[in-house]
Amino acid sequence: MLKSIKVSFVFICVIVSLLSSCKKKSSDPTPSTSGSSPVLSATQANSYFPLTTNSTWSYKGASFSYTVTVTGSTKVINGITCYQIKELADTSNTPTYSYVYQTGNKYYEISYNELNVGGTPFTLKMIDLDLAVGSNWVSYDTSNQYTLVSYTGQVTGTGLTRTVNGITYNNVISVQQTTSAAFTPAYIATLSTYLSPSEIQSLESSLSTYSASQVTYFALGVGFIEQTSTTTSALDVQLISSSVK
Repeated sequence: MLKSIKVSFVFICVIVSLLSSCKKKSSDPTPSTSGSSPVLSATQANSYFPLTTNSTWSYKGASFSYTVTVTGSTKVINGITCYQIKELADTSNTPTYSYVYQTGNKYYEISYNELNVGGTPFTLKMIDLDLAVGSNWVSYDTSNQYTLVSYTGQVTGTGLTRTVNGITYNNVISVQQTTSAAFTPAYIATLSTYLSPSEIQSLESSLSTYSASQVTYFALGVGFIEQTSTTTSALDVQLISSSVK
């Protein structure tokens, strides 16, 4: 749902596709058969990511627009009951899905990425309000054989006021996230069978220097309202309208 995963992996997929196939797997993970429900610290109305059925949000970016809906379906993933989020781009008839859950003051999104060869869901910590403002957390995506991707996040502000698309939101938090990537040692070993050391070094250098950073704003009782980036305008997103049930 947040644009960091989907946009950042485009660059990685381009590099790897020069060397091997880059095939996207299904965006709907297979649930396990048992698990526990998430423990919510507040009602959904007091959440920074409301998960009430049929809540919808419409977003617009620099060159895209899309709608997000809480479908009401749940799945047990890694032993936790998660809420299904449907995302539909205005230029597509095919939705993608991710799963979100809240436990205490922490919020997580589980999704697939474009290089998820093994079919394992990736869990991204979106918000952690138990940490002091400015403290880092890191989510690692190890779900594919090509790359190790890290997402470093931190809450950079709380109790903010933010005006987005002419609407002023109170009780806003800001979360900064930086994405970086490196090839896995196993994949480098595979490359060495048909690429020279200098060619591998060049690819590693290109990937290791790539970084995407953005700040995402969440409003209490509303959810994700805006994303801005100093890296690329392709990551900029604004909330156009919402209906939280």
